[in-house]
Amino acid sequence: MDGMNGMNFNTGNAPAQPSPAAVAKAEEGYRNAVKETQKAFWELGKRVFEAEKDKADSDYASDMAEIDKKVENEKLWQLYRLSLEDKTKCEKCGAIITSDSVFCNKCGASVPERDFSVICPEEPAVDEPVPQPEPAPSVTPVQPVLQRTFGPAPAAPSPRVCQNCGSPLLDDAMFCEQCGQRVGEAPGAPVPPPAPAGRGACPKCGALILPDAMFCEACGTKVV
Repeated sequence: MDGMNGMNFNTGNAPAQPSPAAVAKAEEGYRNAVKETQKAFWELGKRVFEAEKDKADSDYASDMAEIDKKVENEKLWQLYRLSLEDKTKCEKCGAIITSDSVFCNKCGASVPERDFSVICPEEPAVDEPVPQPEPAPSVTPVQPVLQRTFGPAPAAPSPRVCQNCGSPLLDDAMFCEQCGQRVGEAPGAPVPPPAPAGRGACPKCGALILPDAMFCEACGTKVV
């Protein structure tokens, strides 16, 4: 018995502690695997949706209707966010335009009004005290040196306006946002109709072009 004093009877090996780097790598691998699985489910669901959305007798008809509502809700939130900065988005060409536009100044498409009360009911207005402006300090008028020496300053250039309705135009506008008139055409000129499905319009002259056209047949402008 004396020879057994001090002997270790625990013959098993204690588990090694994992390094922080190994734990972090395992966590990252797990998160990436979850993302890949979710992406695969999303892509499968999208394919099913595209294949079944136009079938009234589909087994997924109610699900498709619910998805359509969510997509429209997503669009409304995006447009509401833009409206907070007095902007909106053209549903035809995707251009960001001013929120009071009746027509898109890039493609000439009409811009429908949007009702945001569905997603964001208006809260009752709260009357806030209007701060009173402080009186301006008195200043002794002094004749401007430049005007006295060189005469009056040159007049600022006149802003661009629509020749048809007189509304102000943005510097890069191709169409009037209020009446849809193409910029540069004579007043009263007919507004070009929207392009038929599968055809586009020349960005320079507005002529209709085929989907696979590389140049405008009317003016020769390269479109792709």
